[in-house]
Amino acid sequence: MRRKFIKILFGASLAFTIVTIVYLVFFDGFKDVTDGRVHREAFDLFADTEGIYEARIYLIMGEGKSDGTFPIRPYDREEPTYGSVTLTGEKLKDFLHVWEYQEVSWGRQAMCHDPAYGFRLFRRGKLTRETSICWSCNNFYVTPYPGMSTWYGFNADSKQAKELLAFCNKLLPYRK
Repeated sequence: MRRKFIKILFGASLAFTIVTIVYLVFFDGFKDVTDGRVHREAFDLFADTEGIYEARIYLIMGEGKSDGTFPIRPYDREEPTYGSVTLTGEKLKDFLHVWEYQEVSWGRQAMCHDPAYGFRLFRRGKLTRETSICWSCNNFYVTPYPGMSTWYGFNADSKQAKELLAFCNKLLPYRK
């Protein structure tokens, strides 16, 4: 009985070690350990755009009759939307040009989070990124693990952030 227990314990330890090594080497685990998963996910939200074939922008700060809702995390509330636009082709390229390279940082935020827009990015036939951005409190939400979201800051006064806001405002004017 004792020998069997030792074999099971050794097998479980070996399996855990192999899974850990595979995660660290092949699934960005090393970045998660050194930089932190939340930081990596926040940076990748804007920088990792390879393979994005569709983006949807939702107007949250609007007026009139609502046509749907958009999730605001980590509050777990739904905000009404007042229009949306789906971007593909050249419009998508233009969007990704202003989307990429936002200046993200951990400490640069407040807590109001009254976003003007919600965003969904699609890759390989499925939703891969979703967030809402508040230019007032300099933050957006990031989902580092399924079911877990948190705020992360960005520089709303940067040239890139202003270009993103102007791009969205041109397509879906927001209530100022």
